[in-house]
Amino acid sequence: MFVMTSDGSALTRFERAVKIGNPNIVLAAAHELPKPMLLRDALRVVLVFAVAAPERFPAAAARFGARLISERRLSVSEAQLAFAALQTLAGPDREPGAEALCVVLERHHETEAAQYLEQWLRRST
Repeated sequence: MFVMTSDGSALTRFERAVKIGNPNIVLAAAHELPKPMLLRDALRVVLVFAVAAPERFPAAAARFGARLISERRLSVSEAQLAFAALQTLAGPDREPGAEALCVVLERHHETEAAQYLEQWLRRST
């Protein structure tokens, strides 16, 4: 269900929450988005967790990776690369993993997700 309030659309609230970076606010806003959540938006939740909720990051990254593999029908080697890349996002040396994940996302027509990841990487380095 798409909810519209005086605060704007659900997507606008979600985007604002992602910019704030508070995991609880991001999750609350994500629950208002149309279901199923787009992969690009699921990645944005993962990226917030990578920085602001490292204890929640592994589970979120695993769920995202599983969705990416299933929905985009990744090969075994691409799936391994995606999971290895996701694992690096919460660490200090995230650039190589983020770049590899961008390649996988772009190859499977998730260009908006790749763009969000590139922007996030620029802001976090």
